[in-house]
Amino acid sequence: MARRGVQRVDRGMLWAVGILLVAGLFILTSASFGLSTVKFNSPYFLVSRQLSGIALGLLAMLFLSRISYRTWRKFALPMLIVSVALLVAVFLPGIGESYQKGAQRWINVGPIQFQPAEVVKITFLIYLAAWLDAKRKHVRSFADGFVPFAVLTGFVGIFLLLQPNISALIILGGASLGMFFVGGGRTMQIIGGIAVGVSTVLLFMWMTGYNVDRIMVFLNPELDPQGKGYQIRQSLIAVGSGGIFGKGFGNSTQKISRLPEPVGDSIFAIFSEELGFVGSIILLSCFAFFFLRGIVIAARAPDGFGRLLATGIMLVLFIQTCTNIAAFIGLMPVTGTPLPFISYGRTAMVSALASTGIILNISRHRS
Repeated sequence: MARRGVQRVDRGMLWAVGILLVAGLFILTSASFGLSTVKFNSPYFLVSRQLSGIALGLLAMLFLSRISYRTWRKFALPMLIVSVALLVAVFLPGIGESYQKGAQRWINVGPIQFQPAEVVKITFLIYLAAWLDAKRKHVRSFADGFVPFAVLTGFVGIFLLLQPNISALIILGGASLGMFFVGGGRTMQIIGGIAVGVSTVLLFMWMTGYNVDRIMVFLNPELDPQGKGYQIRQSLIAVGSGGIFGKGFGNSTQKISRLPEPVGDSIFAIFSEELGFVGSIILLSCFAFFFLRGIVIAARAPDGFGRLLATGIMLVLFIQTCTNIAAFIGLMPVTGTPLPFISYGRTAMVSALASTGIILNISRHRS
């Protein structure tokens, strides 16, 4: 044991992350082979880019695992202000970049390209953990606890709604409510927050027509199987055709011009098709072990700030994992959420590994 109570990082979580990263690279190699060859004239183009994201993410994880998590409390407000400014910057000409269907989610300046929403997932949780810990005696109060919390969460949520980035809003909103509950919030306040949040998102989607089709397809899976319902239909075909043991590595047929985003949010379907039910259970078990270690670390955190921060980070990754997998087995509407540590995407990968670094540092100070 090191001095001043500092211990080794949680090795169980390290092993879980390592296995998930290897599994992600394994299936990405298969899912991206044809796509990389056609679009980039190199079968390993996307894999090489993902490796660069993993390398950068591992460096961030190593750095953050060695810096005391209490340090970030001192800079919580400045970091939140900067990250919100980045959310605003996506709308500025020459800086922000339009994505699918006109969504403004990316900053693209020269060689620098990233999604500010991934930064906010970390900085907002740090600020909220510091705020809840400071207000712990007043959290149960509606006027002094819930209302300021709702205003703070809603303020950040507005910028995500305007992009629009509904999936990020759902993930961050759900994690925030979970932190509020752990911080001492009343159950009825949580229920009220969920009701207001869901109503706001649905109203926005209905008024703007944004992704209403996804909800309609979820309610009626047979609706327009060659159009609006194409992605979920092809995903279910991929998952179902994998059977018990799968078709074998590289033998997916759905990844070839059938399933949209085979390297992104649809990658779990490809994984299931090639490795089957058994492979999927093993992958889900790794995720379950990762989250279990996160729960243990949060429970053993030496102070309220560490407990709340660990809870928030684990909730973000847990909700993101659940929404991705549930969407592609037909349990909820498709949201376009990447699968942590598995889906292609360097910004999301760096964010997930950086967040894990903070969790690992909290594990060094466990009581």
